Amino acid sequence: MSTFLAADDAAGSAPQALCGQTDAFFLLASQSCSAIAGVVPPQVTFHRGDYAWLALSLSAYDGSDPLASTLDAVYHGMHTLTWEAMHSTVRHAIAAGFYVARPTDVETAVKAGLHWGMTRQSSLRPLKDADFVLLPAVPRPAPPRPAIPWWRHIPVSAWVVDGLLHALCHAIGFAGRFWDAPSRS
Repeated sequence: MSTFLAADDAAGSAPQALCGQTDAFFLLASQSCSAIAGVVPPQVTFHRGDYAWLALSLSAYDGSDPLASTLDAVYHGMHTLTWEAMHSTVRHAIAAGFYVARPTDVETAVKAGLHWGMTRQSSLRPLKDADFVLLPAVPRPAPPRPAIPWWRHIPVSAWVVDGLLHALCHAIGFAGRFWDAPSRS
């Protein structure tokens, strides 16, 4: 049984996160975690963006309800999933039968999530705009300011293909961790 207690590392702050060895992220991607020496009970640290990437691979989007909130005001590179949304999404998928046959790292878990979700869209938790929060501001150098990258102008809703966010997951795999300032620049 998995727990869903991962949170930002209070000492190191985001994007570093902490969880125990029974937490879902550790059980699905243990090689993407680093043990913290001398801590009882045992804890590990990992990159929060990795958990967001996994949650996105296990998410759906239903834009057919005109009264539902949309992802038009949420932008990859400017927003990230809340802890509550990540936990809820992964918990929902695990309850529906998602698992990683040979857990290693987050890339393996995301690939398993993408493959599993392709045929189980009705089992995926739909995302809403309230599931996202702004990323911390990236310190910018003094003028002249660099141009804002093209991908920060594309709402998450534009990444939806057939109700899934697989295109965004593939983009994250190529673009790098969107939380880190170098990849956001």
